[in-house]
Amino acid sequence: MGILKINKGSSSQGLRTLRKLGAASSVFEPGDRKESFVAELRLCKLVGVFLCEQADPHLKKGIARLKQIETLLKGLDDSDSCQRGNRSYEIFVGWHRQMSRLLPLVKMIVGKSDRLPAKNKD
Repeated sequence: MGILKINKGSSSQGLRTLRKLGAASSVFEPGDRKESFVAELRLCKLVGVFLCEQADPHLKKGIARLKQIETLLKGLDDSDSCQRGNRSYEIFVGWHRQMSRLLPLVKMIVGKSDRLPAKNKD
């Protein structure tokens, strides 16, 4: 805190975020009451944790959002707006499908998964 010139609250929040991302972990030192931390230096682990903690939830939320967009598009009366909306919707569906295929491959490469999931019929 002294070197960085930040307060306890900022350092606590920063450490909590780093721990959540797997970039830092606490280390027990016998006889020392202070909590010590060690940085994670392996990029594969950092990427894997980030994908599981950040990318997976957004990908899962995307399914519900796409269904909501589809429902909204069905309620449109203006044909021009409906056509533009459907075009955008198809682009979003394609992006979601590509990420759904890519994410398991990346997770397998970084070691967060030992095999690919069953193939979807999307």
